[in-house]
Amino acid sequence: MEDSNSVAVDDVAGPQRTALYRHFDHEGRLLYVGISLSAVERLAQHSRSAKWSQAICHITVHWFHSREAALDAEVAAIAAERPAYNIVHNSEVVQGKAAPSASRRVNVPMLVDSPAEVAAHFGISSGTVQRLVRDGMPRIQISNRKYQYDLPAVRIWLDRHKAGGSTH
Repeated sequence: MEDSNSVAVDDVAGPQRTALYRHFDHEGRLLYVGISLSAVERLAQHSRSAKWSQAICHITVHWFHSREAALDAEVAAIAAERPAYNIVHNSEVVQGKAAPSASRRVNVPMLVDSPAEVAAHFGISSGTVQRLVRDGMPRIQISNRKYQYDLPAVRIWLDRHKAGGSTH
């Protein structure tokens, strides 16, 4: 695990970029997942209004080219990683408040580095993955030519894409 005060940022240029951020406590438990145009500003808002924000020791930030892609990744992350204090998209809600689990550990999202790994995971061809990328399949830009694919976010996008009739 990184230094407890570190912030990992994947820089993506563009006017509509949206951050997916994760807040962790000192034991690596996932406290909260969210999206924002400014993860730093949103952290300040959480610090003023959320009691759990005092426990934040580690933050990760991943940038997406659009709010829609970030929202898809957020929904997938909350469903898969079950952060302690998310209410929206989290099925563990008790009387309107999230039910934190003292033993909940971070479930790192399933990130892969190549379209071939995406193809193998979903049982589709590499050509289909290339076409889906052109259609807007979510991915995280790591550098000028390097991307990662968050498989839960891709699954949600694929399900929505198929429902829209765009997948062959």
